[in-house]
Amino acid sequence: MAMFRLFVSEFQQLQHVAHDRPRRADAARLQRRLWRTEIGLAVVALGALAMFLDAATGLSAFTG
Repeated sequence: MAMFRLFVSEFQQLQHVAHDRPRRADAARLQRRLWRTEIGLAVVALGALAMFLDAATGLSAFTG
């Protein structure tokens, strides 16, 4: 759980830096990094959803 909190806090910090300071020289790089992070989170969420659905269908076979 601590790892998840660390990831969320770093993501929020990156999000604030990318949106609050658009005039920085590395703003485009930060924006791309934020987009890659958001895409990665979506992929992880979809993978977790698929895993839970597979587990639910497997468990439903046992119960009838």
